Amino acid sequence: MKTKPTKKETKVVLDTNFLVLPQTKKIDIFKQIKQKKPRAKFIVLKSIQKELKEMNTKASKVAQQLIKQKNIEIDTIKTDKTHTDDKIIEYAKKKNAEVATNDKELKKRCQEKQIPVIYLRSNKKIET
Repeated sequence: MKTKPTKKETKVVLDTNFLVLPQTKKIDIFKQIKQKKPRAKFIVLKSIQKELKEMNTKASKVAQQLIKQKNIEIDTIKTDKTHTDDKIIEYAKKKNAEVATNDKELKKRCQEKQIPVIYLRSNKKIET
């Protein structure tokens, strides 16, 4: 009798603008992503964590709290890139990850490189 292979986890890199959605749009991004991708493993790059600290807004502070509460993995990538979006793209390509963002330019760049994108549609619904 054959057993079904278990599905691998889906790595999801969370962009800064996506992490502030729980505060700005009052939606549970984690729950909605997990509904569509039950094996989602959330990742935040160190550079994104730094951006959130530098923003120093209520939304960025809520995002930082959620990162701790949800025990989200903080990861780094060795690269000569300095811009966070470039780091996200390089990480997603190397780690076969999806990117959660509402940044139009980053979304477009990911799609050009065949990186799956998760985004917010109509200010309330997560799409993949």
